[in-house]
This record gives sequence, C-alpha cells and structure tokens, in this order.
Amino acid sequence: MLFRILFSGLIGATIGYVTNDIAIRLLFKPLHPKKVLGMTLQGLIPRRQSEIASSLGQIMAEHILDGQALAGKLMDENTMGEVESILEKTVCRKVSEKLSALIPARIRETMARRVARAAVREARSAMEEMAPSTLGWITNRLDVEAMVAKSVNDLSAQKLEEVLLTLARKEVRAIKVLGGLIGLVIGLLQSAIAICLF
Repeated sequence: MLFRILFSGLIGATIGYVTNDIAIRLLFKPLHPKKVLGMTLQGLIPRRQSEIASSLGQIMAEHILDGQALAGKLMDENTMGEVESILEKTVCRKVSEKLSALIPARIRETMARRVARAAVREARSAMEEMAPSTLGWITNRLDVEAMVAKSVNDLSAQKLEEVLLTLARKEVRAIKVLGGLIGLVIGLLQSAIAICLF
C-alpha cells in the first residue's frame, strides 16, 4: 500500500516536471511554423519576436534609457571632467609636437600646457552655451526605442532563445522543479484518497 502511494507520487512528480519542461520548450520551439494534425505550431517567442522587440524598445526608451537621461549623462560634471582631461592632454601633446625643436623643452611644455588649458576653458564655455540645443539634438538623434527593437529583431530566434534562457536559467529550473513538486503532492493525495475511498 505504501509502495502504491509512493509510486503514484513519483509518477505525478515525473508528469509535473516533464509537462513544465515541455511547456518551456514550446515557448521557443519550433522556430519556424510547422503543420501538425492540421494546426500550425510555432514557438511563442519566435512567432512574436517583432512584438517583443517593439515592447522591449518601448520599455527601454520610456523607463530605462530615455534619450534625455543619456544626453544629460553625456553633459554631466564627471563626464565633462573626463572629456576636459583627455582634451587637455591631447592639445598639450599636439601643441608640443608643433612647436619648434629650437625652443627649449621646458618652455615648449609650459607653452603647450597654457595653450591646452586655454583651449579647455574655451571648450567648456562653448559647451555650456551649446548644452541646451546639444541636449535636444542628442535626444532627437538617440532613438533608443528603435535601436533596441532593431537589435532584438536582428537576433536569430535561436540566439534570442539562448539569451533569454541564460538570463532566466534559475527561474526555468525552479519552474520545472515546482511542477515536479506539485505533481508529487497531487499524486500522493490522489493515492491517499483512492485508498481511503476503496
């Protein structure tokens, strides 16, 4: 009798696990439409990839990477400081290279540093004047929604499956195990009820 209850639980667990495994696979497979018993079957993700891409693009643009935030980040104090540092080093090197070798190295380096600092000051002033129109221009040019949608649409269905399953590996495993546990409980209950009734 105990064997029968445990066996029913094992059968239920197997059915639950396998059913969830098949359901997850059917999200992605078959990649291309196939006729089976007069019905057309295709995985949900490949069939709706363009809709998924569009939705992801919209979510990214509205809630995660909106153009205004990206443009603002490009113009923030830390980014500008890094740009100024690179600009100063580059101008200093270029000016030093252009100055005659007849000028002593110490004087040449001092002149190059002064020119570079002046160039950076002027560049900062110009950037501050241009910032509002530049931010608008950048925001209009960065169509995050279209960029994300195109990137997702350009993925092959197989690559999209690989990416999604990699991201959700733990959750997919948990869904399968949970299906097995639910099947186990149902199998055990079914056996216990059958024994009590008969």
